[in-house]
Amino acid sequence: MDRSFLYGFMSSSRYGVVSSIAANGDPQSALVGIAVSPELEIIF
Repeated sequence: MDRSFLYGFMSSSRYGVVSSIAANGDPQSALVGIAVSPELEIIF
């Protein structure tokens, strides 16, 4: 797997899911719009 493959895969999606755990232990997730730079930076 190389950078060009990863960029192609990641840039084919316009949405992503950000997930974390709240201070009280509850899971939380949000659907967010994303963009990906050729340097593989994910921009929300």
